Amino acid sequence: MDCSQIKSALTHLIDLRNQFSEVYSRVDENLGSHDPANKQAMESAESLMKEIKREMEAWESQLKEMTFNQLAKWLKETKVKGQSLESKLEGGSLESLINSQEQFYQQMYGPDFKIDRSKIKIDKSRLPAIAQGLETGAVNYPLIMATPETLTEEELAQTEAQFAYHKLLEPLKKQGLKIWAETGMDRWTKLTLEQVLESYISVELSDFDNTPNQAGQIPLEQDWVKEIQRIIKAKKQAPKIQPKQIKLIFTDAHQDIPANQKPVTQSGEVLSDEEFNQIKDTYRFTEMIKAQVNVLNPQEWITLAAQLYAKDKTYLSRNTWDWLMAVLKNRADINPPISAADAGSIVDGVFLDSGRAGYGSSIWRWRTSL
Repeated sequence: MDCSQIKSALTHLIDLRNQFSEVYSRVDENLGSHDPANKQAMESAESLMKEIKREMEAWESQLKEMTFNQLAKWLKETKVKGQSLESKLEGGSLESLINSQEQFYQQMYGPDFKIDRSKIKIDKSRLPAIAQGLETGAVNYPLIMATPETLTEEELAQTEAQFAYHKLLEPLKKQGLKIWAETGMDRWTKLTLEQVLESYISVELSDFDNTPNQAGQIPLEQDWVKEIQRIIKAKKQAPKIQPKQIKLIFTDAHQDIPANQKPVTQSGEVLSDEEFNQIKDTYRFTEMIKAQVNVLNPQEWITLAAQLYAKDKTYLSRNTWDWLMAVLKNRADINPPISAADAGSIVDGVFLDSGRAGYGSSIWRWRTSL
């Protein structure tokens, strides 16, 4: 929001305040609404108060948020060692990457689908982390999450992960895409693919209790089963897909996250050498949450996987496994009773699964989302 916009908004608010003062001066509290003129003045004052509130909320939103055009300008004008942040994107062009994603969605939703850039908003508090992620290489891709204006009844009943799978990834089977355990129960949890997609409950870093005990362990490290059970009980079910969704996140579009790539935390901090050396051989889900590193949720991972395969038949995470920001209940006869979501692409194709949050190895990765 530039100075001229701020001045205009303030002038409008002052005008509204003056109008309210003039109208309210005609209100006699003793007469109440029985007097017609007094009633009209009271209603006018109330209407002006609501308009002032709306204007203040809109102004506050503009101060906190950045439009797509402002984001594009920021990426071009912000320099790191003489290079713009935009140059750190895959291909070096934000507009080109958005256009290619629009073409992808047109392939999946229909030729008339458009990405409405005017609806894309970025909270300004995210900018330091995005800048750090681009500078260090932890992110290089502006991933757009978009859904059509209207959805069928069947689609509205689907979870976000189900919709992304059936609408974006599954159709690519016609182009040769393979999907692991599509109809069977090959997972250790004995869940079918459809049950997994339906059960994924997306989580945020803030959902977890990050209060350490005297030993420095957060509840997820002390007893990850109990902590995830608490979160599942609070959230209850996976989110359903919504029409007209538009969301922009920055992530890493490498097929496999490089082994030496340091993650960036949600606040924009890069893990120190000491911190990175402690986690690089395990990459546990529990460590990811403790480090406050946000990664893709199932809907986002599936969307990115679909986009990469549609582009040039690249399988996402071909030689690694990615933890996802989601948890789920296992089948009743499985121990442990819950798990954390993961995904990758093995010899038999894209696999969508889950793992024990306290386990890990050097093959795991944290695909940063900022």
